[in-house]
Amino acid sequence: MDPNALTPGARRAAGVALVLVLFLTTPGLVAAAAFLAGWKLSPAVLGVAVALVVGWTWRTDRAGAPFSLGAAAVVVAVSMVFAAQFFDLSFDGQTYHQSGIRALAGGWNPVWGFRESETLASGAHVTGLPKAAWILQALLIQVTGALESAKGTHAIGLAAAFLLAWPALESAGIGRRAALVAAGLATANPVALTQLLSFHVDGLMASSLTMVLALGLGYWRLRDRRWAVALVLLVPFLANLKFPAMVYVVAIAGTVLVLVAWRERSRLREAAVLIAVAAVLTLCEGINPYVTNAVAHGHPAYPAAGRDAIAMVVHRDPVFAAQPRIVQLARALMSRSSDQDEQPPRLKFPLSVHRSEVAAFGTVDTRIGGLGPLFGGALIIALGMAATAAARRRPRGAAVAALCFGALLSALVIPFGFYSRYAPQLWLAATTALLTDELRGRMSRLLAVILALDTAFVATASLGTQIFMERLHREQLTAIARDASGQPVTFSFTGDPFVNVDLHFDEYRVAYRQVDTLSCERPALLLRTHVVMCLGGARSPAAPPDPETRAAALLSALRR
Repeated sequence: MDPNALTPGARRAAGVALVLVLFLTTPGLVAAAAFLAGWKLSPAVLGVAVALVVGWTWRTDRAGAPFSLGAAAVVVAVSMVFAAQFFDLSFDGQTYHQSGIRALAGGWNPVWGFRESETLASGAHVTGLPKAAWILQALLIQVTGALESAKGTHAIGLAAAFLLAWPALESAGIGRRAALVAAGLATANPVALTQLLSFHVDGLMASSLTMVLALGLGYWRLRDRRWAVALVLLVPFLANLKFPAMVYVVAIAGTVLVLVAWRERSRLREAAVLIAVAAVLTLCEGINPYVTNAVAHGHPAYPAAGRDAIAMVVHRDPVFAAQPRIVQLARALMSRSSDQDEQPPRLKFPLSVHRSEVAAFGTVDTRIGGLGPLFGGALIIALGMAATAAARRRPRGAAVAALCFGALLSALVIPFGFYSRYAPQLWLAATTALLTDELRGRMSRLLAVILALDTAFVATASLGTQIFMERLHREQLTAIARDASGQPVTFSFTGDPFVNVDLHFDEYRVAYRQVDTLSCERPALLLRTHVVMCLGGARSPAAPPDPETRAAALLSALRR
């Protein structure tokens, strides 16, 4: 199919998306070469990567390059400016994610310094976990000097996923309206939306999985080498985002080879070459952590596995924890959304919503039912639609059914697949079913409405809570800056060290000093951290704002 056969809007969207994909992926490969050479990250690494992106785009699409490059630059700038407005107040984000990013930005070479876990904050997590997102974010920090802006990579990923999915669906013969709706809903993955204001990488993994499928479909239909290059570069990025992503990449590659061998053997060699090149690049970019983990700890997926493994995910209810993966997954999908890990999931009627589910999304990583309170019912409808379309041999029925059931079964490949942020592709099991009749039938329209309401519920509850808590956090910092009277604040930790709290104090021009023992009578906790502090002269700070009281007052004001 000729790329020019796409509608003009889809063609322009594809051009912008391809630039965004290259922006996300190329810096990691350039950085991998620098690390192997014994160098550290520097702004030059990002400069080389951007030059390669610009040069390739100009060479392969000279007519559309100015628009594609300009629009992509706007997306990157807006995403980073938006992200800079918010502190990441998540637990993981404030501990090992930001610690790893700052270590890389500060000159740590993870390939040759992989044994430095004892000297780095959150050591085993920093040295052992995949770093594709961290490397790009560290490079952005080196250029801008603003750590929080670097989490704009989430919004960049969301934009790229939508702008790729739309033309990819059009290339498969899906009408423009249906393609836009399906692409929008597929991209609006609740995991990606809830993590928009944090440094968690699961949302970026969700967007990247959508991009991989879109690039694969688009390249297969359009035979455009730009799509092939973007796909080959995205695979190493995805595989080095998170350990489960490597498993999904291997599963996708194996499935592709089987399907190509079955449907179009003349292109089997072409597919095998692309997969082989992607595998080589994945290994080069993943020397740390996969090779270094195997050398130091006997397993490429340390600290999640191996002789020195650390419990990364724990569900403390013994009955639920002992059940087979398929039972855990089914119960989690059909239960009330919850962030509790000490009690079993509580089953509910599909498509019902309980008041407790609002609070369940006050976090970035809801454990049970993390794809929303309506998702279980939506999934039942979607699987029924896909199975019916395949049984009646409708156009695309078999392909849609394979994608729906394949996305569902993929959550069983890894432990804790019931935990939505470890298997965000479950969202695609429902959204793919929209393609059975291109939104012409009542069921597909009903499914689209349910999915839209579900993702709106999750985004409102999660992002609303995060923004509310962030405002209270800033209010507390403002009060501390006022009451400190220019004297240093003393602080210590009550649990895991939130070593990046210095950036919060710096932004509000609060002098600080870490101590082992606080001297004031009533130390105050800094909201959403493990930091307790006293004012200078052993004075006790004001108590932090109470979120429940403030929320009640806000709701009361809204009712008036």
